[in-house]
Amino acid sequence: MTFGQAQLISRAHAPMRTVNTATNKSVAVTRGSELIPILRRAAPGVLVKEFPNIASSANALTAGQVDGLFTGSATTLDLLAKHPDFTASQSVGSGPTALPVAKDRPELRTQLDDALSAVIADGTYTALFDKWNPPNVLIPDEMLAHYPGLAQRSRHAGPATTPSAVPGARTETGPGRFWHTFFDLGLIRATLPSLLREGLLNTLLLAALASLIGLVAGVLLAAGLMSRLRLVRLPCRIYVDVLRGLPHILSIYLIGQGLPLAGLTVFGGWTYGYAALAIGLMEGSYLAEIFRSGFQSVDRGIVEAARSLGMSGRATMRLIVAPIGIRRVLPALAGQFILVIKSTALVYLLGLAAGQREMFAIAQDSSVNNAALSPLVAAGLVYLALTVPLTYAVNAWDRRLREGRPAPRSISPVPAEEAVA
Repeated sequence: MTFGQAQLISRAHAPMRTVNTATNKSVAVTRGSELIPILRRAAPGVLVKEFPNIASSANALTAGQVDGLFTGSATTLDLLAKHPDFTASQSVGSGPTALPVAKDRPELRTQLDDALSAVIADGTYTALFDKWNPPNVLIPDEMLAHYPGLAQRSRHAGPATTPSAVPGARTETGPGRFWHTFFDLGLIRATLPSLLREGLLNTLLLAALASLIGLVAGVLLAAGLMSRLRLVRLPCRIYVDVLRGLPHILSIYLIGQGLPLAGLTVFGGWTYGYAALAIGLMEGSYLAEIFRSGFQSVDRGIVEAARSLGMSGRATMRLIVAPIGIRRVLPALAGQFILVIKSTALVYLLGLAAGQREMFAIAQDSSVNNAALSPLVAAGLVYLALTVPLTYAVNAWDRRLREGRPAPRSISPVPAEEAVA
């Protein structure tokens, strides 16, 4: 067991020296952080604003959308280095924290306890504490009882010393700051190789898997929506309405994280499987309506002619209605594939390994490491290079199917005299 420290970061021109000065002010925290109750206890009345990650919190503080940012001391040092206009307050103890271990791994818990005891005994813990905590940490008495080596640290409550800025940190204002935030050519050039080599391949792979699942689900759901049996038609209608009505981010959470939590580990630890299934099931609800409209657009006379020849209902659907209907909705299907490509950006919510990251995850990691949004702009450019040509191609394809193929110019009209003859 160890003890954590947290600090309140503010802008240098409007510093907050202690955490309790955040009362009635807005403070950014990472969503779901264990530091939120600590902040509420230390500063009653504080307006807590939760952000998805530390980079978003820092951007909000830089833009003046919040008055402060509450985070751990190790993160504080990194932020102070990247943002020279930030300053840190007096540290507060976040209380004892522990590393959770599965109940069926008691040997691992014993090994961790022994290792922690060893680094405390040989002074390694004290050295690490000095490295990752600013010098104004107020060490609680109960912590000193567990770690006597920390008793020699300073206990003054002065403002934190800002570490030297990381290479590349900038403090421009006006157009220079705007350009560095969005159009830093050096960062864009540094990010593009990873986006093209790793992110693009993973994005297309994920989009292809999700589209395959969506196509199968869409055809089956469309057939169910057209069924004469209420017992079949009603569940399909509920599925389509629910999946189309939910936000994509919520559906990905419920499917991608909910299935493993419920014990349905159909893909084991393969995150791509859950991600493709989540996106595919969502797209299946949209494709079902596309297929249904295509099937129902087939002229009734064609269906009746097939039935008059002795074809069964299933044979008519499989051999007549489905081929004609699918051909009519091909442009819409291609347009839906573009939406699938864009939906892959939400997969980062499920957690990806280094080699599994799609384009948005790569750009976000680079943006966090460089405290700028230029890598996200680079990802946007690659997305546009994919989607814009596809959009124009789909529109041209749709226009070609609607207008038909033009007659060859080499065929000259038949003279009126010959036509009469």
